[in-house]
Amino acid sequence: ADDVEGVERPLRLQGAKGQTAAAQFPLHVRPGGIAALACDLRQAVQDGIEDLEAEVEKNKAKAAQLSAEAQQAQAQAKQATAETQQIKAELQKTQQKEKLLP
Repeated sequence: ADDVEGVERPLRLQGAKGQTAAAQFPLHVRPGGIAALACDLRQAVQDGIEDLEAEVEKNKAKAAQLSAEAQQAQAQAKQATAETQQIKAELQKTQQKEKLLP
């Protein structure tokens, strides 16, 4: 490994010298022509806002549905608790009657 020779390389990239080309833009906007681009941008933003508003309304509807379902589940839980308490009271009465029997 000590007898491996390195290859000399230039320290930086070197290119051909000459005239530099001016930057070319694929889209040229003439003076006063900016409004045409701005109009498309406004429409894109408006479309995005409308999409978000529709999404918000859809989520509001889902939230209202979930809230109604939660209220229904809560009412069913209260009813089940009341029924359980009633069954427990009936069971205690039955147990007391059995104690009184000879």
